[in-house]
Amino acid sequence: MKRFIFLFVVALVCCASAVAQVNHIATLQHEKNTTIYYGQDALKSAYDASADGDVITLSEGYFNWNSNTDFNKSITLRGAGAFDATEKTVVSGTIKLATRNKEKKTCLEGISFNSAVYIYNEGNQEVKGEIEVRKCYLYAIYANALGSANENSPIVNLYNNIILTISFGSSTYPKYHVMNCYVGNLSSSNLGYNSSSFVNCVIEISNASNSYYQNFANCIIVPASARYYLPANATVENCLSVGNYGTYNIFQSVNSGKNNKYTTATIFKTYTPGGGYKVGETFELTEEAKTTYLGTDGTQIGMQGGLMPFNTELQYPIITGFKGDSHTTKEGKLTIEVEVDKNK
Repeated sequence: MKRFIFLFVVALVCCASAVAQVNHIATLQHEKNTTIYYGQDALKSAYDASADGDVITLSEGYFNWNSNTDFNKSITLRGAGAFDATEKTVVSGTIKLATRNKEKKTCLEGISFNSAVYIYNEGNQEVKGEIEVRKCYLYAIYANALGSANENSPIVNLYNNIILTISFGSSTYPKYHVMNCYVGNLSSSNLGYNSSSFVNCVIEISNASNSYYQNFANCIIVPASARYYLPANATVENCLSVGNYGTYNIFQSVNSGKNNKYTTATIFKTYTPGGGYKVGETFELTEEAKTTYLGTDGTQIGMQGGLMPFNTELQYPIITGFKGDSHTTKEGKLTIEVEVDKNK
């Protein structure tokens, strides 16, 4: 892989311990200053020192997050990737994600979260913030699971993610926009009345009848049971039901005039409907299905169609290592060469 060397001037840190921990690096960019932290607790250290608008970039490796700490600063958090079998950034520990600053987004990209992420309304906040999650692996995301939901609850945009579970609280807020994602289970017990939208997704759904006021477009839906169908107050257009219950009309209450279909035919190249997510799966359709099942925009339905087809490529350099020289400035600053891979 082609590698590039970037130079950063950073505050002098514990270099002796850093050399032994090159696989766990967090860089904090605050205005024109960059500070580097090392070790599995580097994310927490960088976050503690950050302010709204800052950027934290993580190398590959496992990073610990203290579940007692709220993640409520509007910062950008970038990882080295979420879908590789080995070379990825993993954050361990429950994330309680809130927003305080309506002027700045909270952005997460390229990270594998192996514990639950709770989106919540911090102390009935008085401003509506925005959260964006791209190209991440999420073990579970619980929408507004903490705090009381109101019209100022965060707006959450989820793009190009693998999400094993989404569970909504039973309230009108917040609004979720899920695009070109795989959702391994849309919660059967408390989907709520929050008018969230799913566009060009592949969704395994355990209890479709609880999808009150949900909006689905150009999605492939895999029902887990032939007992339930989507409620009449859901909006469903250009969607396809597949799998063991493909001949069961999950759309029977919403099907009229909306071009929704169901099939038992094989439409995926490698994915088995109902089989869950496997590392490396991209949910590509067969060549025949790509031209047979089209969305409202003329592209294929599912994750590979629409405005932002699913892909794992990140748009920023990935930290792969560093080395320090023996020269410091009179202010006690150290010049560090950080090796990054722009072709990750």
